[in-house]
Amino acid sequence: MEKLSGKLFSSLIAVLIVISSLPLLNPGTVNAATTGITLSGTCHVQDYGDTAGSWDAATGILTLGTRGQSKRVEAITINLENTTGYSGTLQYRVHVQDIGWQDYRSAGEMAGTSGQSKRLEGIEMYLTGELAQYYTVEYAVHIQDYGDNQGFVSDGALAGTTGESKRLEEVQVRIVPRGQGTSTSVNYRVHRQDYGWESTWAKDGAESGTTGQSKRLEGIEIHLTGNQYSGSIQYRTHVQNIGWESAWSKDGEMSGTQGMSYRLEGIEIELTGDIANYYDVYYRVHAQDYGWLGWAKNGQMSGTSGMSKRLEAIQIVLVAKGGAAPGNVAGVSSVMGEPSVIDGVPTTPSVPASGGSSTPSAGPSEPSSSTQDEEHNWVDLGIRISTEGITHIWKCADCPDFKTEFIPNTKAPSSSGTELVYTLERWAIRPYWTNYYDYAYDPTSYASVVKDSDGNVVFDNTDEIIDKSYDNVLLFLKNNYDLSFDRADLNNVNWLYSKQYYYSDGSIKDSELDYYVQYYLVEAQFADNVDYNGWSGQYLKQNIDILGIATDVYDADGTLISSDHQEVVDDMYKRADAFLASLGYEYGCDGYWGYAITTDYYYTDGSVQAMSGVYRGYSGQVFVPPSFVHTLIKNAS
Repeated sequence: MEKLSGKLFSSLIAVLIVISSLPLLNPGTVNAATTGITLSGTCHVQDYGDTAGSWDAATGILTLGTRGQSKRVEAITINLENTTGYSGTLQYRVHVQDIGWQDYRSAGEMAGTSGQSKRLEGIEMYLTGELAQYYTVEYAVHIQDYGDNQGFVSDGALAGTTGESKRLEEVQVRIVPRGQGTSTSVNYRVHRQDYGWESTWAKDGAESGTTGQSKRLEGIEIHLTGNQYSGSIQYRTHVQNIGWESAWSKDGEMSGTQGMSYRLEGIEIELTGDIANYYDVYYRVHAQDYGWLGWAKNGQMSGTSGMSKRLEAIQIVLVAKGGAAPGNVAGVSSVMGEPSVIDGVPTTPSVPASGGSSTPSAGPSEPSSSTQDEEHNWVDLGIRISTEGITHIWKCADCPDFKTEFIPNTKAPSSSGTELVYTLERWAIRPYWTNYYDYAYDPTSYASVVKDSDGNVVFDNTDEIIDKSYDNVLLFLKNNYDLSFDRADLNNVNWLYSKQYYYSDGSIKDSELDYYVQYYLVEAQFADNVDYNGWSGQYLKQNIDILGIATDVYDADGTLISSDHQEVVDDMYKRADAFLASLGYEYGCDGYWGYAITTDYYYTDGSVQAMSGVYRGYSGQVFVPPSFVHTLIKNAS
C-alpha cells in the first residue's frame, strides 16, 4: 500500500511538473494580482441606468452591462489603477447610434451618451506610454444577434460592429502582460451578396464567404487576436466602380462597401508593427470563373484586375516569419500557383514594402518574350494597362511561352494630383448570319479600345476580333448547314459592354452595363389570298397607324425586368382592325411580324450607347440607323 501511494505521489509530481512547463493557453487564468493592474467601472444600461461593473481578480476581467436581457449599453466609464511602475493609461472610444465614432476618452472618463437612449455599437481601446510596451488590453463584447462570436480583440481593434445597427449588451476588459496568454490568430468575416454580414468570424484559414453560389463579396473585416506582439493587420480592396481604396483599413474596420451591391475584385493584406517581424500573413481568394487562386502574402494582390470578376470567398492564415507557404488548408486546394489574374494572365506580384501596394502603376513583372514567332501558335490574351503604357500579351497555345508588345504612354501625367490617363472601352462583338427562319452566330467576343486623355485611340483590336468571329460563323455554317458564304453575307452587331477609367494615382473606376432597352417594331398582318412574292397574304406596312413599337427592359445579366409587348400588340390589333374595316374588310388581322430594330445600353456612369439592329424588310435586310429608329419610336408613340 505504501509502495502504491509512493508511486501515485511520484506520478502526481511528474504530472505537475509537465503541466507547469506547458505554455499558458487560457488568458482567463491570468491572476490580476500579479499584473499590477486593477480595473473598475460603470455603464449606463437601458432601463437600469448607471450600474457598477464587476471585477474578477482571478481572471483580471472587468465586466460591464448585462447578458440575456436584450438591454443596450449606452455609455461606459473604465477606471484604471496602475501599480506596475510603468507610465501610461487606457484610452477608449465608442461608436454610438446616429452619431458614429466619438473622440477617444482616457481612463475615468465617460464614453457614450446619457439620457438619449442611444445604443453603443462598437468600441476600440489601446494603452499608451510604457504600459503599451509591456502590456496589452484585450476586450470582448456581447453583440445583438451575434452573441460572443467575435471573441476577444486587442490593442485598438474594433469590438462590435458599425453600420449594422447592432447593440452592445456587455463589455469585458482585461489588461495582461504582453506575451502572456493566447498565441496570435487572425479572425475575419465578409459581407456577402443577398446574405449580408456573416454572423460568425472565420479563424486561421477557415473559409469565409461562399463557393458554388455565384455570390459576390462586398465587404470584409479582419482583426488579430492574442497578445504576443504589438502591431496591426491592415488591408484594402479593389471595389467595382471605385477601384483600389486609397486608404487602408485595419484591425476590424470595414473595407469595401455595404448597401451598394459593389463586388470586391481584389485584396491586399499586410502586418505592421512588431508582429510583422514574427509572422507572414498569407491569403487566397475564390474568384469568379477561376476558383481558388494561389496564396498571396504580405501585401501582394490577390484576385483579378481588368476583368470585372467578383471575389466569392477568402482564407487567411498567419505563418511564422519565413516559413513555407500553406498548401491544402481546410480541405481546399488552389487551382493555380499564382495569386492574381491580371487581364487574363496568371501573375505573381512582387511583395511590396510595408504600407505599399503590389499593384504599382507599372504593374507586375512582364511575362517572358520570345522572338521565334514562326514556331509558335500565339493566342491573344489582351492587354494590361498602367500609367506608363499598354502591354499587349500573347501566349503560346502549345507551350508555356509568352510574348509582349509595349505601347508607351506619350502623355505622362504630372506627379501630383489625380488625372485621367486612359479610358478602356470593351466592345461586345457578335457577327451572325440569318434568313427568315434560321440563324447562326458566334458566341460574343470582346474587343478592347483604349483612348488617351485627349480621346485619341492608342489601341484597338476590334478588327482582329471581328475577323476571328467571322471565320467561326462561316465555319459553323459550312459544318452544320453545308453552306458556303463570304464575309459580305454576314451581319455584325457591336455594343459597348463596359468602360474603365485609369488615373495617374493608380486608381481604376468602372462603368459597366446597368440595363438595356430593346425596341421591337411590330407589324400587323392579314390574309387576303393574294400571292405576294410567293407568300399568301397582304402585309399592311404602308400606314404608321398599324405599326407599333414594343419595349423590353433587361438587366445587365439579360433577365427581363419589364415589357409592354402584349399591350402594344393588342393596341396595334385594335388600330389595324379599324383600318381594315375602313377599307371594307369584314375580318381583322390574323397575326403580326416582330423585328428587333435597336437597343439602348445604359451604363453606371450615366452614359448611353445606341446600337442599331436589322429590320428585315421586303427587299432583304435593311440597316436602320439609330436616328431613324428613335424618330420612328417617337412617331409610333
